[in-house]
Amino acid sequence: ALHEFIRHEVSKREGVGVENTKIFDKCFFSGRFYTEALLKKAKESSRDKKEFDEKFLELLKRDRFQEDELMSHGIKTFYRPMMETEKGIDSLFGLEAYTMSVSNKYNYVVLITGDGDHVTLVTKLRPLGCKTLLLGWDFSYSTAKRNEETYTSGPLRVAVTHSLDMTKIIETGLEVSDPLIMAMFKPYEKKVV
Repeated sequence: ALHEFIRHEVSKREGVGVENTKIFDKCFFSGRFYTEALLKKAKESSRDKKEFDEKFLELLKRDRFQEDELMSHGIKTFYRPMMETEKGIDSLFGLEAYTMSVSNKYNYVVLITGDGDHVTLVTKLRPLGCKTLLLGWDFSYSTAKRNEETYTSGPLRVAVTHSLDMTKIIETGLEVSDPLIMAMFKPYEKKVV
């Protein structure tokens, strides 16, 4: 459903029919913990063997469920191995996106991020004639431990060809029952293993 929303947004901005707007490559870039790091994480937060087994299994299942969902939508995954923190993902993404844009002569690259580190990629794509569409989210939320805030980089919003504030678009779309927005949300189905 998000892909359909993107097709509609690009077609609206380019003044062409949605039927003439195609998505050629869908990619997901992320860090992925080594199994050893997952074991360490589960061990540090467990009181006994049973709790350790449950936590380790939960961490592995979370990775697999995410990957299953990505694969079911034809999304290519690019992972960078990590032990403690996610390092080098931005450079992996930037190099891969630039290389794919040059070799495939993309008209658009759509970024779903808030990270200002991607300004360099955007400025490198511009001379290729490649436009950029940014889907950014700005919101606050609370966890059991603290209040969190996520926002989209101001310089990134300025650098891209088109910037969408997805928080506002979704809130408005849900209020008026916009079919494109409503389709992005499906009831949570707990998968039984």
